[in-house]
Amino acid sequence: VVCLTTDLPSSSRTAFVGSDQFASGATAGWFCGRMLQNEKAGRVLFVYSVPFRCALDREQGFRQVLRTEFPALMIDERVCSMESSDVIYEAVRRYISKVGPPSAIYNVSGANIGIGRALEDEGLGSKTIFIGHELNDNSRALLERGTMDLTIGHDFDREFSMSVECIRMALQGKQPVKHLTPSQLFTRYNCAIT
Repeated sequence: VVCLTTDLPSSSRTAFVGSDQFASGATAGWFCGRMLQNEKAGRVLFVYSVPFRCALDREQGFRQVLRTEFPALMIDERVCSMESSDVIYEAVRRYISKVGPPSAIYNVSGANIGIGRALEDEGLGSKTIFIGHELNDNSRALLERGTMDLTIGHDFDREFSMSVECIRMALQGKQPVKHLTPSQLFTRYNCAIT
């Protein structure tokens, strides 16, 4: 068994191939803080979904960096997307109606399109910092429109090839090693999908 993208180190897996999700969350926290460095205080809306290990690791990394390096920024509330664009669209609109626009939104899971649509419908598409994960058609469109500021991804094709190599090594009686791959950062200027 090779864990891909999300590691389960306490399982009896043979190897892990993927990026360090704690570091990905910490990277999101660092960029969020730097993008909001001129704000004396700011609220960050945190979006989560089901408790996947990778999402939990991202949240821990994000919180640690905000707490240690950007104490003026605080996570104001957590809202659950349920991996549904419609659910998170309504949740973000309710949040904005109740407490006003957040300085930033960080999404550790899916349904970025719902967050983007809510920001655009509230007239906040270019005003609220929006950071998420995984470059796909939806996040690319949000980046290109300027609604999303940063997407943290990874080279899935490379990771898949490395996983196949791990399986091949195990079948040959060799012990495969853990392969940590670097996170990739995408903005509107480098998000083209080929």
